[in-house]
Amino acid sequence: AANDPGLLNLFYSRRIGLVDGQQVPIIGGGRLTGRSGPYALGVLNITTDDARLSPTREIDNANFTVLRLKRNVLKNSGVGVLFTNSQDGISDYNRALGLDGAWVLGRNITMTTVLAKSFSPTSKGDGTAGVVDYSWKNDRFNYGAQYLDVGKTFNAEMGYIPRIDIRATKAKAEWTPRPGWSGVRQLTFHGNVDYYENHAGEVDSRTQIVSAQMARQSTASAHVSLTREHDNLSAPFATAGTVLPVGDYSWTYGTVSYSSDRTKRMFGVIAADAGGYYNGERRSLKVNWNITFGKTLLLEPNYTYNHVTLPGRPLYTSNVINFRVSHSFSPDFYLKAFVQYNDDRKTSSFNFLWWYHYKPGSDLYVVYNQGWDIDLPLTSREVLAQSYRVHSRSLALKMTYWLAR
Repeated sequence: AANDPGLLNLFYSRRIGLVDGQQVPIIGGGRLTGRSGPYALGVLNITTDDARLSPTREIDNANFTVLRLKRNVLKNSGVGVLFTNSQDGISDYNRALGLDGAWVLGRNITMTTVLAKSFSPTSKGDGTAGVVDYSWKNDRFNYGAQYLDVGKTFNAEMGYIPRIDIRATKAKAEWTPRPGWSGVRQLTFHGNVDYYENHAGEVDSRTQIVSAQMARQSTASAHVSLTREHDNLSAPFATAGTVLPVGDYSWTYGTVSYSSDRTKRMFGVIAADAGGYYNGERRSLKVNWNITFGKTLLLEPNYTYNHVTLPGRPLYTSNVINFRVSHSFSPDFYLKAFVQYNDDRKTSSFNFLWWYHYKPGSDLYVVYNQGWDIDLPLTSREVLAQSYRVHSRSLALKMTYWLAR
């Protein structure tokens, strides 16, 4: 849907080339997009190679097709249709058809509607899904409500649908005054409720959040929030290095964060959570930093720490460290590199992107990815040689070309 593509995401490009978190080689593909009068058209087709996911599981090569047609209506609204088709791979076939509308009604009201149907050999019964989202917003107030219904057998393999067999009702309200205080641009007071239940009427989960934020004229901001969660686990849930049993869980936690002045050459964001987590406790810390050298070089070190205690289970901690470097040699040519280490999963990864804008509307991308399984700490050079192994490599080439009108 045009107003919020995440409402019912029938196509999620990262699903192509990944199966259960494992990479599948991409042979090649292409995309064509264009516009004619009030119509916009998009076509994508990609083929992946066969792959062995485990000693007992193999998948065949697969083909993925997406068709998108949208038409502008009224003054600022639009209606569209989306069709996805995956052939072979993890199933003989899987198809999804969606109709959506994005309506801008006056200066303050937006409404999004989506209706979808999935088709697959094993899909029988209620393979439908739909959502209606309403929002009213001006400079002082923001209200919204949403209703989502996903059938028990709805299966959009090329999309990202976190839950099936659910009815979800969501409501939010915001007050955003401008108090006129020295150095303060705007305050935001926010509250929202998300309620999920299955089609049998049983509560699946519930989230309630109240928050406050102060934004300064300098672009710095401070944020505090309190969250109440309820989760009804209908199956054992793996988390924090253990497995939680079936049951009802409720907990509360608080969050504080601060973002410094983004107009400076050095700025950052620090956020901390503390409070409950299912039937235990959790503390987390996130630090993101941005350092600019001149006008072309950007360094972005980031760190995330989690500390979880659950009754009768070992203490769980995790550390994720990543570092991104971006350098723009000119407005038409830049390089980007990213490296990450996760001590919980014992993995590290490296990503490299080269982008060249060789003519107006046309680009060339070269992307290289590599991942390692790592077992640290290391105690000797002999251990170092045996402590890691490459588990994936990929090289992708993407080119776009603007066809003159």
